[in-house]
Amino acid sequence: MESYPVSSGRTYVRYSPTDTATLTSAALVLLCVAALLVGIWQLWSQDDFLKHSLPVTATVTAVDVRTDWSRKRTRKMYSPTFTFTPTGANAPVTLRSRMATGNRVDVGDSVPVLYREGNPTDADLESNMKSSVVGWAFVLFGSMGVFATGFHVCRMLVGYETNTPPD
Repeated sequence: MESYPVSSGRTYVRYSPTDTATLTSAALVLLCVAALLVGIWQLWSQDDFLKHSLPVTATVTAVDVRTDWSRKRTRKMYSPTFTFTPTGANAPVTLRSRMATGNRVDVGDSVPVLYREGNPTDADLESNMKSSVVGWAFVLFGSMGVFATGFHVCRMLVGYETNTPPD
């Protein structure tokens, strides 16, 4: 870091590209870029799945219930195992949902399922596959982080004026 006075009570500060503060901020930029890319990939892969999936009604054969204590109120989360017969197939397919759902599901319930055409083992509950909250969260926080930390790194490398702390 270099600094020198520019006027009474003002100092010009510029960091070197190899300063710890600059390298840490640059690492945060890369982390935010990675989060942004993960979010974009998640949204793209979900969209691709929805374009190439077929709907079917499945029957719930088992349910794992767990209680979520992370909030002020308790909430039950349901992870169903379901069975369905793909269009044009003879044998049924049994799978467990990839994500838990807050909607109550009981054994014997009929649930809407989407499966990838040509690969019935790539399937999940329709409500899980149409929710894009995770992807948008990664995009939102990644882009905000890239902007904030990127601006900070540029400011550090270009330099800025600041008030000189009193002795």
